Amino acid sequence: MILLFLLETTSSNKSDWRYVKSTIDFYYESRICKYEPLYCENKDKLINQDTKINRIIKKDYFENEYKVILVADYDREENKNNRIIDYCNKNKYELIWMNPNIEKVYLDMDVSQADKKRKSENFQIKSEQLLPNLTNILNFKEPLKTKRGSNILDILDKFLKAK
Repeated sequence: MILLFLLETTSSNKSDWRYVKSTIDFYYESRICKYEPLYCENKDKLINQDTKINRIIKKDYFENEYKVILVADYDREENKNNRIIDYCNKNKYELIWMNPNIEKVYLDMDVSQADKKRKSENFQIKSEQLLPNLTNILNFKEPLKTKRGSNILDILDKFLKAK
């Protein structure tokens, strides 16, 4: 199986992918499937990737089973959040929310755009520093409105085997 991750970051930065990959490496058994990040730059571009997704699937994974997983910050702009939810539902994509953003979930701090790459480069989840914000959230929409966190483990549990 191939997991194709749509990320709200640039290909030169890759910060969001580093956090997602660290989560996979720490919580799940090694490489039972292939991971493919697709860098979309920002939230608005996350929902306009059909051409790229189809090209990647046809070129590289035509005969393999694949799943598209969109990773997004949970903005206070409900219309953007609703467009992403609708896009994922329409295409049967999985959706990982980071509330309020990926740096707040993983680092417990706000990070400026200029520092995102540097802060993520050395990030690694450690057993003595587990992240309570990654606890499974069964009904992600309501808790995310009031509580910092992510449903990343709920989504990855569907496709990966926990250690």
